Amino acid sequence: MVIIPGMDIMSKKVNNAQNIPWLPDIKFNHDPVDVAAYWKKQGAERLYIADMDGARFGEPENLDVVQRIIDNVDIKVFLGGGIRSADSAKKAFDIGVKKIVIGTSVAFAPEFGEEMFSKYREDVIVTLGNINGYVAIQDGAAHTDESVFDFAKRMEDQGAKYIVFNDIQRKGAHGGPNMYLIQRIKERLKEATLIVGSGVSTLGDIERLRELKIVAAIMVTALYYNMVDYKEAVQVGRVL
Repeated sequence: MVIIPGMDIMSKKVNNAQNIPWLPDIKFNHDPVDVAAYWKKQGAERLYIADMDGARFGEPENLDVVQRIIDNVDIKVFLGGGIRSADSAKKAFDIGVKKIVIGTSVAFAPEFGEEMFSKYREDVIVTLGNINGYVAIQDGAAHTDESVFDFAKRMEDQGAKYIVFNDIQRKGAHGGPNMYLIQRIKERLKEATLIVGSGVSTLGDIERLRELKIVAAIMVTALYYNMVDYKEAVQVGRVL
């Protein structure tokens, strides 16, 4: 199982980079390039970036920051947040983003999802937010009447190759992964790859996901707050 460090960017800075001794005399470092370089040094090959401003305003707002990361750090960048049109997707790919992440806005715009899956195929990831078994929208402030199981299957039928499951109530390393829903969603999918994107906060969580044959997990809070050591997480993920 691959462990992918995440990075939330807001106002050109990393929003959650705390409690890591990035440099000997500096306790906090919110520079995205420095943080990306840190994960690269730890052995990460991929970085999952959320443009928080983009998610709020509906259009990527930090492409210049992402460009600096790509230009200065040899790491594969996955980018989400505000990618809701063909134009914004193209802009992301043009600067070197390896995979784009489209949110559950595709719940209301299936034609956009179909266009992205058809044009970019495996280079598109769709996020699936969960609130009590239903698809979360508006950054978790509300949900649709469609179950997460039906949504995941519908996305796969449209052509989605990767789906990231985010349990809204377990973001920020709270409660551990929702193993019940993760297993049920995985059982519904035939070809699409399920990635876990919330709640992973212990090595035990990684072991349980590995046993379910989850191929990748995104970790943010647990890493930045030193709840889990990245290298140890990678090692546990690799154990057969």
